[in-house]
Amino acid sequence: MMRRLEGTADVEELTRACRVACWCIQDDESDRPSMGQVVQILEGVMEVNPPPIPRALQLLTENEESIHFKNSEPVHFA
Repeated sequence: MMRRLEGTADVEELTRACRVACWCIQDDESDRPSMGQVVQILEGVMEVNPPPIPRALQLLTENEESIHFKNSEPVHFA
């Protein structure tokens, strides 16, 4: 978590935000939530299950040795 949050972020809120973000980048557009659903999920009104890993993210993890950011060391995923 960012230092400016001083460790006070709500883990449940953070989990919801990460899950909904991953649902929003699903390969098949019909699998993505509507903006209304996104709001309900972020507000905690609607539950959200862990999404499948989008193909683009699968490719990133498969090719982790080739991922480099400008002026930094290579990124390695767990």
